[in-house]
Amino acid sequence: MRVSSINNHSISKMSFSKMIRLGLLIGGLTAFCTPLVPEQGPLAQAQQPKPQGNVLNPYGAPVGAVDGKGEVTTPYGGKLGSVDPEGNVYNVSDIFIGKVYANGDIFNQAGDYLGYVDADGDVYNVSEFKVGSVQTGGNLILAGGAARIIFFKSSEGARRKPRLMPRPK
Repeated sequence: MRVSSINNHSISKMSFSKMIRLGLLIGGLTAFCTPLVPEQGPLAQAQQPKPQGNVLNPYGAPVGAVDGKGEVTTPYGGKLGSVDPEGNVYNVSDIFIGKVYANGDIFNQAGDYLGYVDADGDVYNVSEFKVGSVQTGGNLILAGGAARIIFFKSSEGARRKPRLMPRPK
């Protein structure tokens, strides 16, 4: 009986000392290898492009862009469509999806009124709620084309007939 109790005591003593050495070894390896592992915080964020563009949601965050040639893109640069100088709006597959008139009124391809862009580039839906803005330097055709593609994605309008009266300021 006495022999078994000594052996159990020696085994626990050995296990404890081995655990101490193993813990020190792991701690040392961790301290040595930590500088070799790339940091995931700022480095990973630097590789992810931040959204950019001149088409903003109601809170001022970029949701897309329109350039001077009428190309409309996502905030990360992917093409969404385009608008030509006559105000015809095309999706990414060059399919006609709407029209923008010189006064800023926006229609879908079926002729349903979707909303308008005012002279400041603010975009409104049929209920007169501001849904965003387009900063194009006063070009209502480009602003309306970008708004048609980005803010009014659905081809179905509100089934309201075009409003040809000038809007009050």
